[in-house]
Amino acid sequence: MIKTATVLLMMLIASITPKTANSLTMSEFVSICEKMQTKCHENQFLQAYVGGALDLLAALDEETNYLAKIVCKDKRSLFNTDAIIRYMMENQKPYKNRNATLVIVRYMEENGGCSAHSAE
Repeated sequence: MIKTATVLLMMLIASITPKTANSLTMSEFVSICEKMQTKCHENQFLQAYVGGALDLLAALDEETNYLAKIVCKDKRSLFNTDAIIRYMMENQKPYKNRNATLVIVRYMEENGGCSAHSAE
């Protein structure tokens, strides 16, 4: 009887669990940062988020050479989670309701050394 109830409860929970993941907006990113007791760039969750975005960019670059269009400097020097998180916090307002990963792409564009937007 208990096994049956447990299985039914697990099935019910599984049926109401969302099957999709929404993107993290910049306002949600900032909210996470503000709720933590550490500095934003020291927050392990935010570091993992940025690291995952960097991994995605690296994989995309392997397949399509995407970063060659925006990064003319050594890519490894740009893949700095602390610097990226600081940049994201400093440049949050225009991206408030947009995907936070867009700010990471903007960081690459600004600091990559290829475009007129680069900060050299």
